[in-house]
Amino acid sequence: MATDERTKPCKFGFALLGLMTLLPATADAVIYFNARIAGPVTNIYCIDRQGAIKKLTDNNSWRDLQPDVSVRGDMAFASNREAGAKIDLQRKSENFNIYIADRRAGKLRQLTADPGRETSPRFSPDGRRLAYLGEAATGGQGLYLIGRDGSRQRLLAKAEQIFDFAWSPGGDAIAFAAVDRQRSTITLVDVQSQALRPLIEVSSEAETASAAHLVAPQWSPDGRAIAYIRHPLRGDEVRSVFVVRPQAQAAAAAGQRVSAAGVQAQAPLIWSADSRRLLYAGLVDYRYRYDERLHRKVYDGGMQIFVSEPGAKTRQLTRGNHLHARPVFSPDGRSIAYLYADKLGGARSLSLRTMNLDGSDLRELYTNVARQSSLIWR
Repeated sequence: MATDERTKPCKFGFALLGLMTLLPATADAVIYFNARIAGPVTNIYCIDRQGAIKKLTDNNSWRDLQPDVSVRGDMAFASNREAGAKIDLQRKSENFNIYIADRRAGKLRQLTADPGRETSPRFSPDGRRLAYLGEAATGGQGLYLIGRDGSRQRLLAKAEQIFDFAWSPGGDAIAFAAVDRQRSTITLVDVQSQALRPLIEVSSEAETASAAHLVAPQWSPDGRAIAYIRHPLRGDEVRSVFVVRPQAQAAAAAGQRVSAAGVQAQAPLIWSADSRRLLYAGLVDYRYRYDERLHRKVYDGGMQIFVSEPGAKTRQLTRGNHLHARPVFSPDGRSIAYLYADKLGGARSLSLRTMNLDGSDLRELYTNVARQSSLIWR
């Protein structure tokens, strides 16, 4: 088991604006995550399956979140860094900007400095550009594109609300999930022409029986499919995973449902490298109630991890009334990493665990992961 006491800066690291080391100088695969420091403060770490830890950002005042790592070895992240900032537990708002840790240049650069919030940086497949979410000048949210050097910033698309997005494997298009004018859509935007093409479209009016939010789009590595989650807004339906073909000519039917009945699917959706399997978490037998004796909500059921093969079977990988969240495949597809807590609610931090797909070789690598952390295994 790894703990904070074992965390040390890399021997080849350096301190620059709170950056300890850009990325591990190793060919071994590592897992990237956010660790809790104090109060709301989080830093970005990476760890290998042997428990060797590297601290990639180092601060005691800021929230460094949502790391993404490019094929070039750069790391982008969102941060609320401010000169002279101190921990403020009463703070109600934050201004996030996008930063990039340039591995080759050995520098940390701030890419955006707009007054609003810029979040969710994602590298293009070639690592030369970043897409991110920010506030649109005319209101609502925008999907933006910027060069890794901070040049050629432009607005690709906007909507009242954009939930998430994903690059196509070729880097020529982005699929994004949005709500605009009482419609929820998965839309494709051409990166060069900025032409928009709705792929799936449903009503987002709560009083409509079939109303839903379409969220968490994820392109398969072979480019032949897009997975997403349909989140119903009323009725007894559950959040389900669907797969649709981006070659569809117009806003089409929902596609193929791949998650099991009764499972409340959770983002993110992760494709295997061969595009044959989908990995995700889902709530099973979930309900909550208010315990008068404890004076707090009590959550029953569990969040489990599933792997689905579109057109074939779905397999549940975990058991028990525990939280298993945000799973990712290992680079070779034989193992998974995920976040764990004994109970669904109440945990201030989560544990990082890995295991083989058959449930063997279960390991706990770190015990103080931030609840909002995502995972990357590269």
